[in-house]
Amino acid sequence: MKKIFLALVLLAAVMQVTFAQCGFVTVAYDDDVTRSAASVGQMFTLGISNDGNYANEGLQQSFLYRGNDTLLYENSSYPVAYRPAERIPAGNPLNVEVGETPVYLLPTQGLDSLISVMAYGVTFVNDTTVVAPYNVCEHNFGLQQPLVLPDGSVPPVQYSNNKPATYPVGAATSVTWNFSVADKSLTDIQQVNVKFPPCGTDNFNADIANYPYSTTLPDPFVATDFENNEYSTVRIDCYCWTAENLKSTKYADGENISNPMAYVSAEHPDAAANVARYGYLYNWDDAVRAPLAPEATEVQGVCPDGWHLPTEAEFASLANHSAFELMSTTDWLSGEGTNATGFTALPAGKYTDVRFENLLGETHFWTETSVSATIARYCSLMHGCSELANYNGNKVNGKSVRCLKN
Repeated sequence: MKKIFLALVLLAAVMQVTFAQCGFVTVAYDDDVTRSAASVGQMFTLGISNDGNYANEGLQQSFLYRGNDTLLYENSSYPVAYRPAERIPAGNPLNVEVGETPVYLLPTQGLDSLISVMAYGVTFVNDTTVVAPYNVCEHNFGLQQPLVLPDGSVPPVQYSNNKPATYPVGAATSVTWNFSVADKSLTDIQQVNVKFPPCGTDNFNADIANYPYSTTLPDPFVATDFENNEYSTVRIDCYCWTAENLKSTKYADGENISNPMAYVSAEHPDAAANVARYGYLYNWDDAVRAPLAPEATEVQGVCPDGWHLPTEAEFASLANHSAFELMSTTDWLSGEGTNATGFTALPAGKYTDVRFENLLGETHFWTETSVSATIARYCSLMHGCSELANYNGNKVNGKSVRCLKN
């Protein structure tokens, strides 16, 4: 028996007499009145109509042989329409069983076989773009599942993919889908693109497709405290940081911060100018707004709404970069800052032992990590030193504050 594997789809719709060529097979459609004049070796239908009439199918000549096969195809490859089971006339020898898909492969004129086919259509999943949460470097989420028709068929189409457990944020990942049934198989490649959430000077008007959940974000993206001080922001690796030291005297709900410290010394006596340039210094209790709730994980403290005081671990992520890449290009005594990261760490000095000291020479940032009743962790940058270091510090001392997006 000669088998020619060709795809044919019968569309269940009311149509005038129409002939369509698919491969080497011609299909004829007609209405409830006129039977199509299909040529020898072709299939014809009689009337699928809106009043619920069944389709009747037949051949204009007998075939010596009749076989079965399986077809697995991507739905956009053929104009596929699945006929409801109730429209398949019982006992018609040219229909496959109820619940299967009435798709046929017919030989061209003059051959001696007919193949009825169990057809499986796969709608491949689209490439997808998602926006990751803040402060996430690896994002985990479920993929859309492909549509496989007919649903509930036996045997079912088996499919799998090689998606990773997590997707790297800021990158595209190729996911391979494999489909199989009987001796047929298909493969599809899906691109999964995970974007960073908004931060810094992203141009949302020009690049709004990256952030489909909002069209109203400011440009550039800033943090704003209760006193309407705006702080520029910057993305460093997976984190969104404020790129300026906090200069607020009030918490986000308007309550006064008990002791914001403006740097002042004999060498640098202009307290207002120092605050405008370097921000306030805060003791740890003020910075975290002590006492902390035992279950607190993101400590807002003095930070604006939607932002929090970083943990020691979050500050540690900055150690992927040299201290010079974090330092501003101005103000530092050593003059070695490149600010390659955009963090713009200024030498704001510190308050310790009832005096302010080391403006232009060093800067320190509180973390929300507490060691004891009197000691907490902070991060430090010093002129001439290429490393970001973490230390224990007395909670009564004054240090700068940077915030991280929730």
